[in-house]
Amino acid sequence: MVASITEWILSLNGALALTIVFAFTALEASAFVGFLFPGEIAVLLGGVLAFEGRVPLEAVIGVAIAGAVIGDSIGYAVGRRWGHQMLGTVGSRIPFVRHRIDEHLDSAKAFVKRRGGAAVFLGRSPTVAARRNRDQRW
Repeated sequence: MVASITEWILSLNGALALTIVFAFTALEASAFVGFLFPGEIAVLLGGVLAFEGRVPLEAVIGVAIAGAVIGDSIGYAVGRRWGHQMLGTVGSRIPFVRHRIDEHLDSAKAFVKRRGGAAVFLGRSPTVAARRNRDQRW
C-alpha cells in the first residue's frame, strides 16, 4: 500500500503535489494518518519532486511547515474539546494504554495547565519525545 501511494505521489506535478504534501503532513498531526502513511515520507517525496524540477523546493518547505502547524493546531483543538472522551472510549480499548491513563492523566493535565502551549510544543519535539520514550519504564 505504501509503495502504491509513493508511486502515485511521485507521478504528480505542481499544485496537486504540493496539496498532497500539505494534506499528509496536516493529517498526520491531527488525525493519526501517520500510522498508515507518515507525513515525513510525503515531505521527502516532495523533495524528490523539487529535485526533479517539477515543484519549487521553497513551496514544498512552505506547505510542509504550514501543514504541520495547522495539523497540530487542529489536533490540539480536538484534544482540548473531546480528548477526555476519546481517552475514555478509545484509550480504554488498548490494553497497554488502559492502565496507564488513570495513572498519569492528572499529572499530564496539570502540566499542560501550567505550561500551556509550551507543553504541547515540547511534547511534539522529536528530541524531547525520544528522551521521554527512552526514560519511560514500561
